[in-house]
This record gives sequence, structure tokens and C-alpha cells, in this order.
Amino acid sequence: MAFAVQSSLLALQGVQVAFLLLHDWVPLGRLSNLAAVRASDATGKLLVVTLLSALPSALLFGVCCWFGPGTRWPGWVQSWLW
Repeated sequence: MAFAVQSSLLALQGVQVAFLLLHDWVPLGRLSNLAAVRASDATGKLLVVTLLSALPSALLFGVCCWFGPGTRWPGWVQSWLW
């Protein structure tokens, strides 16, 4: 993959991971409904659910950052991205 494509992909993955970690905790306009989240789940449960839902994306983001842009990512990383 070209350096620009990999860099763009890493940036988009970072945005996705940030959104997954923050959307139940920070008011994001129409993208989040904090009152409904707080009414349905206790803080401890919400923390666990947030971390578990963000874990796969965060792991993939970490692996992609480990290999970095400009290097050829292994086939299993590319398959995981698709």
C-alpha cells in the first residue's frame, strides 16, 4: 500500500477508536444520548461495555501502528482490515 493510503487508514482508524471510546461518555450532539445511556446502565457496567466494544478496533489500530505506514503490512493484517 502507498504511504498516503496507509497514513489515511491509520488516521481513520484512530477516529473510529476514539469515537468508540467516547460516544457513551462525552456529549457528541446527535451522535450520543448520554441520558439514555446513564438510565440504562450503571457506571461500572458502562465502563466494561465500552472497553469490550472498543477492544477489537483498538487492537487492530495498535497492530497497524506497530507496523507503521510505509511498510508492507502482513496478509493477516490486510485481511483483518477488509
